[in-house]
Amino acid sequence: MRPLTASLISSTYNQPRELEFVLLRLLQQSVQDFEVIVADDGSTAETQVLIEKCRRRCPFPMKHCWHEHRGYRLPVILNKATLLAEAEYLI
Repeated sequence: MRPLTASLISSTYNQPRELEFVLLRLLQQSVQDFEVIVADDGSTAETQVLIEKCRRRCPFPMKHCWHEHRGYRLPVILNKATLLAEAEYLI
């Protein structure tokens, strides 16, 4: 496996339709030497189902970083997602 150039973090909270749109657009990229980390601020199971469905279709690695919803804690989940990044650049 070749090294990853970028780790792309996309945040979400109970918006699977919008997340799916982002992931579908990433599938259309001509260069796919990146990983996707979904920073999930406590979404319901619907988001998990979408991520698993997309993970099977994606040629790039995809990670799901989730924590329980206890109010707005976006900065916390973004920090956790950053720790999962394996590439040279963080987007």
